[in-house]
Amino acid sequence: MAEQHRAAVRVSGAHHLSWNGRLAGAAPERKVKGVARWDHTIEYADDTVNTPLKDMFANARVYNQDPETLQSYREAVKTVLHENTHLLAAEGSEHGDAEQAFRNPSVRALEEGITEVYSHTELDQHIDDLGLEDIAPGISSADAKPSYKQFTPAAGRFAETIGRRSGLESGDVVNRLAVVNAEQKFRVAAELVYDNSNLPELVPDQERPAAIGRIEAAMKPAFADVDAIDKTDDRKLRRESA
Repeated sequence: MAEQHRAAVRVSGAHHLSWNGRLAGAAPERKVKGVARWDHTIEYADDTVNTPLKDMFANARVYNQDPETLQSYREAVKTVLHENTHLLAAEGSEHGDAEQAFRNPSVRALEEGITEVYSHTELDQHIDDLGLEDIAPGISSADAKPSYKQFTPAAGRFAETIGRRSGLESGDVVNRLAVVNAEQKFRVAAELVYDNSNLPELVPDQERPAAIGRIEAAMKPAFADVDAIDKTDDRKLRRESA
């Protein structure tokens, strides 16, 4: 834990990470693996994060561990990356600045979706940066169950669409959104669309912020109902979310 927050900044290229250096155990009744609090403390559940990580280091450099054990290690590391990604922020901002905005269901859906997509796709780089393959041989090729299945298809499709409109790879879009707080994600996406269109030639410079604000507002409604999608049918969930 002493190095993982620095690895999150190195791998992502973010300006900084808002973590205050404090860790807390997640209350069992919350049924979550981790939480990035608004005061910049991180909570991790003992059964799915703290215990697997302690076991991983206690069994350091043990080869041929069973797939279930390696999966528990990988999922614990992914949770660590996920919560740290929530805390990534641009210069002059902090994770906690987005507390009010996060109450908006569209903001919450994009924040959780982008954070999970990013932490899933960049996990191997995070593992490499921390040298965890040496600690837990086989962790890089282990499976890891996805989280937030109702949000990730929407976030992935959103990144692909913004990429097409702005001439960027979807992974680059995900990265650009991951390194700003929840309140700024739609704004960054709107800026990418605006700046890579013909609008700068048509709109006076002083009207740029208002024009971007209108694009940002137009993006949000499609995300507002993502959390309400039926989660009992995976195929239907993925289709409707996307």
